[in-house]
Amino acid sequence: MESGILSNTRKLFYKMMYFSPMRALFALPIAFGSMLKKERYRFFMDRHRENEQKVFNTILKKNLVVQNGPFKGLKYVDFVSFTSTILPKLLGIYESEIYPDIEDLLKDESYNQILNIGSADGYYAIGLAQRCPKATVYCFDVNPQSLKFVRKMADLNGTENVELKGLFTDEHFKDYLKGKSLIVCDVDGYEDDLFNEDVIPIMQYSDIIIETHDYVVAHTTQMLVDRLAKTHNVKVISYKQNKLDELPSDLFASAPIILKKVACSERIVDNKWIIATPKK
Repeated sequence: MESGILSNTRKLFYKMMYFSPMRALFALPIAFGSMLKKERYRFFMDRHRENEQKVFNTILKKNLVVQNGPFKGLKYVDFVSFTSTILPKLLGIYESEIYPDIEDLLKDESYNQILNIGSADGYYAIGLAQRCPKATVYCFDVNPQSLKFVRKMADLNGTENVELKGLFTDEHFKDYLKGKSLIVCDVDGYEDDLFNEDVIPIMQYSDIIIETHDYVVAHTTQMLVDRLAKTHNVKVISYKQNKLDELPSDLFASAPIILKKVACSERIVDNKWIIATPKK
């Protein structure tokens, strides 16, 4: 009932907006409300960044080396991350949901090439280059600044098996998938187009990790699972919202809860991951 009343009120309000005097009357409060919403967002983002810096300065002691996880020992050039948060990466808990699968995939270091599609700041690209020194790691990203940062990361960590590329399209799969390959993909909603029906046979012998974004393109995860199931064993891993229990106890034993939450804050959306390994 309340929903119906709210709907009728909204319809009445929209009809009133057809008249210029009414639009003029409501223009100021609407603009003021919009401004308040933006300022509230800026306030919380500024406070979050301040707390991030506080964790880095006081708890991590400005240490730019990854503490745990599959890429433990990875050095960061600066306290910077592209398209994601930096603290979980430095703590080694970033996307820890898929760490066991990463370890399973890397246990024999037998890849000829690794495609990191959407390489951002190089957490996966350089981490994988260190773990698989015999493989060539191809980094694809549309952001030139990201690729420059990845180059600095590669130089700092002494990984010479890294090649920087630009935009990746579905046509590139046939050019790069030679020998045993690993595909690690995070393209913020483009995955449905990228992993289309035509390219699935090309990657039938490749191991695949895809971060999916159903909030961008609805049902992406299930669509990709159905496509990959023809050639791969497929499983879906959900995002773990609370990672307070994964924080290093020696570092955060006496830290206030607000800093603990900031330290393990990764995202506000429910991403998933597809892990696919060849049936043959």
